[in-house]
Amino acid sequence: MATARDVEEVVQKLASDRARPRDVRVKLLGTWLQGDRAPTFCRLLARNTARAKPGHLASAGATWPFLITALAKCVLADIAAKRRGATRSAAAGMLRAAVRCAEDARLSGHSLLLVSVAKQLFSHILEVIKDAPSFQLEYSPILRQLLTVKEYRYQMKPRTYSSELPYQCSPCFHITMPFCSVLNKILYLRQIL
Repeated sequence: MATARDVEEVVQKLASDRARPRDVRVKLLGTWLQGDRAPTFCRLLARNTARAKPGHLASAGATWPFLITALAKCVLADIAAKRRGATRSAAAGMLRAAVRCAEDARLSGHSLLLVSVAKQLFSHILEVIKDAPSFQLEYSPILRQLLTVKEYRYQMKPRTYSSELPYQCSPCFHITMPFCSVLNKILYLRQIL
């Protein structure tokens, strides 16, 4: 079973400049997020997230926002390291798994654990899709999951929404074509509220 100290150590290694230590830590994180260890690990992060002060969630160790932020930075580091051929990143897949686990109430025992980082996550998704279009398939499940929750939709900046819409409606982003209508509904709701 992972402890809060283990999580903090893994997250610190995710911020490494070298790709090898990052990949090793992403694989270790994968063993915690998937399989038999997932419920205890997710509950540990959910409990720490619930206990943390609202303003310090993204910097407090062993919380969902802290882990999501670290994985997002790791994906950006992978893209920067492979500028010409960034087609896949283990961290992007792990980010998708982490968002799924954080939002699964059966695993974590809580809901809305990512409210404090939803705005950053939407901006991160837009930035990655602009820099590396090949990540659209990895990021569409994350976007789909976040957009189904009203509290997360209201965290999206209007500029981010208007920038993401062309990517959502593009032919290469075929998995999320239904999100054009979802995103248009969000815009409509923002106008009438």
